[in-house]
Amino acid sequence: LCRMLPESAFGPLHLAYTLRKLERVADAHAALLPIADKFPDDWRIAYSLACYSCRLGHLHDALRWIEYAIDLAGKLDIRMKALDEKDLEPLWLNISEI
Repeated sequence: LCRMLPESAFGPLHLAYTLRKLERVADAHAALLPIADKFPDDWRIAYSLACYSCRLGHLHDALRWIEYAIDLAGKLDIRMKALDEKDLEPLWLNISEI
């Protein structure tokens, strides 16, 4: 899907999700990071990068990504989703203040 639909974030998002489920968090992060600039308006990419960064122990980066995802999501208001996301637990206090 990544090669067949290069103008869609669908393939990379699902690739990263699959890698995460296989406990290959660093690979999931590496799969999404290069496309973050390609799809700057897709909150799901920033949200996923926040989750993966948090799991990797990069809390400063994770906080930056989740703040960006929340801004991008706008009226959708994904803060409650983030506060229920186990991967983001180390940031829950920060998220509640955003």
